[in-house]
Amino acid sequence: MLLIATATLPGRADTLTLTSGETVTGEITAETSNDYSVRIANPNFTITAIRIIPKTNVTSIVRDTPEQQARRAAFENLCRYHLQPDQEFPTAYYRQVIALMEKFLATYPDDDVIRSKLAQWKTELAQVTKGLVKYNNQWLPPEQKTAARKLALEQARLQAARKNLQTLQQRLDDLQTHQKDLNKEIETTTTELDRAEAALANLQDFVEPVYEYRPIGGAPFALSTRRGPIVWSPPFWERYMIGENVTRHPLRTYYEQQIAYNRNRLARLQTDLDQTIRDIRVIRADIEKAQADLK
Repeated sequence: MLLIATATLPGRADTLTLTSGETVTGEITAETSNDYSVRIANPNFTITAIRIIPKTNVTSIVRDTPEQQARRAAFENLCRYHLQPDQEFPTAYYRQVIALMEKFLATYPDDDVIRSKLAQWKTELAQVTKGLVKYNNQWLPPEQKTAARKLALEQARLQAARKNLQTLQQRLDDLQTHQKDLNKEIETTTTELDRAEAALANLQDFVEPVYEYRPIGGAPFALSTRRGPIVWSPPFWERYMIGENVTRHPLRTYYEQQIAYNRNRLARLQTDLDQTIRDIRVIRADIEKAQADLK
């Protein structure tokens, strides 16, 4: 159903009898090969609804006669007038509406709906004539209405203040829980960082010295050859260390990455914690103000 707020309906009405025995009274606003679109209304004609009814469910359709259409139009026109729970009308307005209803009942005396509405309007006119005013469907002296409205406004203010305080307190609880969680994460991350830094400090890289051989002088000596003895003065060689080859420990890169990750994580956690602490201060100030509003 599609609900539509409306003041009146057209004067014409159609009554559809369904295979289930139900009767639907409204206005057929559209028709297809399969369905009827019927606009129906509540008893006061303040709300209408479009109801789609398959043609296979309809056994008969009866349309209003011109006289019925006139009566329905007059009835719906009177349904525009509604009494208000918190506001009375001027006496002239009451008399105008009452006159319209009495005119309708003079033509259609069997209409119990308008008769009931007429009695309500006359009752209100009598109250207004006494100098009473309407508030929350009650008739009161004007000064009592002012006091009742003031009390209702104060109660609404207090209710809103209590709801606001409850919301703020829940927000504070959530922030404090978040603060505790952050402190735990910071403690855990700090422990992991310390462990990685200690492990990195204890790693030993592999160091291999690099040597170079240099000649030094030596005493001559005789060598026998086929051609006879010869004298040779060979150099002597001495080894000198000229540097070192350093091979990084295979776990050094892993711990360096762990250290960088935990430091970045600590920075983010600390930023979040600082903001949470600031938010807690603001919420506590708001709670104090909300508590003052309840006094």
